[in-house]
Amino acid sequence: MMNFNIKCQRLKKYILAVIVAEVIVLFFFALPFRYVLPSQAPIFTAIGGLLFSVPIAYSWRIYTEPVLQIKEEVEQRGITVEQTRYGFAGEEYNRWNYIANRIIVENSGRSAAKNCKAWILTEKSKERVCWTVPKERPNATINVKDAERLDFCSYYKEGPENYNYRDIIKRIPKIYISDENQLPVLIETANLKSVEGLTDCKVLITSDNADAIEAKVIFEDNKIKIES
Repeated sequence: MMNFNIKCQRLKKYILAVIVAEVIVLFFFALPFRYVLPSQAPIFTAIGGLLFSVPIAYSWRIYTEPVLQIKEEVEQRGITVEQTRYGFAGEEYNRWNYIANRIIVENSGRSAAKNCKAWILTEKSKERVCWTVPKERPNATINVKDAERLDFCSYYKEGPENYNYRDIIKRIPKIYISDENQLPVLIETANLKSVEGLTDCKVLITSDNADAIEAKVIFEDNKIKIES
C-alpha cells in the first residue's frame, strides 16, 4: 500500500511536468505560426525553447530525487538502560533490559536523502526520535538503495521497577521514547519520555531534499505495528 501511494505521488509530479510542457508547446510553438507575423515567430520560438527547459529540468529532478519509504516490518533488539556510576563505596547501581522497536526507512530513489529527521506525532505533541547510527543519531543521511533504522521506542523487559535519583524514588517507564544522542542510555540523563497508555501515533520523516513521509504506529502489548 505504501509503495502504491508513493508511486501515485510521483506520477502526479510527472503529469504536472507534461501539462506544463504541452502548454508551452501550444502557446510558443504552435499558435505563433498561425496568429502572429512570420517575422515575430522566431521570437516566440526562442522564448518557448527557454521555457521548455523548465519542465525538462523538473522531470530530471523528479527522476533523480531520493524517495523515502517507511517499511511495514519492525526490527526488535535488546538494549540496556543503566544508572550512572560515580565510584562511591556502597553505591547503588541498577540496569534494565528493554526491547527496542526500530522502524526501517528505505531510500528507493536515485540520490542520497540528506539531513533526515524523525518525529513522533500525537494529538498533543511532536517529539524528536533518533536513528540507530551513533554518529548520525539526530540527523541521518540515507544513501541510494539503502536503509536506516529509527530507534522509535523501547519496551520494558526486566529490571527493578523503581530507582533512586537524588534521594527521590522514581518509577521506570514501561514504554519510552527518547531523543538521547549518547549510547549507552543513562536513565538519569536520557530524558526518557513515557508513552504508556498511548494506543497509536504517527511517525514523520523529513529530509532536506526528499518529500516528507509519515505512517501510523499502533502500540501493541509488546511491540509496535506499522499501518499504511
